[in-house]
Amino acid sequence: MTTATGEILVKEILPILSRTVPRVVNPSDCEDPEELIADTLATAAEMLQSLEKAGRKIPARSVAFYSIQRAKSGRRAYQSGASDPLSPVFRTRNTSAIIPIDAPISSEGEGAHRAMTDFMASGIEDPSETALRRIDWENFLGTLAGRERQILSCIADGWKNMDIAKRFKVTPARITQLKREIAARIKAFMGTDILNEISAESLWERDIRMIRESEAYYYAIDDNEPEAA
Repeated sequence: MTTATGEILVKEILPILSRTVPRVVNPSDCEDPEELIADTLATAAEMLQSLEKAGRKIPARSVAFYSIQRAKSGRRAYQSGASDPLSPVFRTRNTSAIIPIDAPISSEGEGAHRAMTDFMASGIEDPSETALRRIDWENFLGTLAGRERQILSCIADGWKNMDIAKRFKVTPARITQLKREIAARIKAFMGTDILNEISAESLWERDIRMIRESEAYYYAIDDNEPEAA
């Protein structure tokens, strides 16, 4: 942009925008008049630059008019498109609302006081933890004899002690003894808290549960308070 065009932007177009934008352009969410004026000025600067490159005459009032019309429709210099639910143009053209993802969906029924995060949260273990546990497990299996690995495989497949005993031609009591020995070796290899770690809920699940329990407690108090006479 040349100096002459820049002077048109600052001396002729900016005063028009400063007077008009706060009166005719509806802000979206936290937008303030100064921000809207600056955004509309950026749009006007883009128009001026295009006109200058094309070698066309620069009508300052027309550029200001179309820049303001663009802002009134919800379009912004930074916008990503009408399909973006966070963009002002989407909010202008559609009946929509943005709510926190942890806000309660409903206060009644099965989903009472539950947020979208409760339904979106996955109960699947983190892949990195699964991979690390698999590595530890494979290392542990390398410390076992062939029969012990086969017994573990049968246990994993849901075999009963009687069926395992028949396969290895020993008594069920011997299978029980072997299972206890294997369990002791697992604890010695992976730590005594390994079973608790596997069955424990994750930190994010615990946090969500505690928040919901706290909300349910306060709702229960409100419901049980006697009405004023």
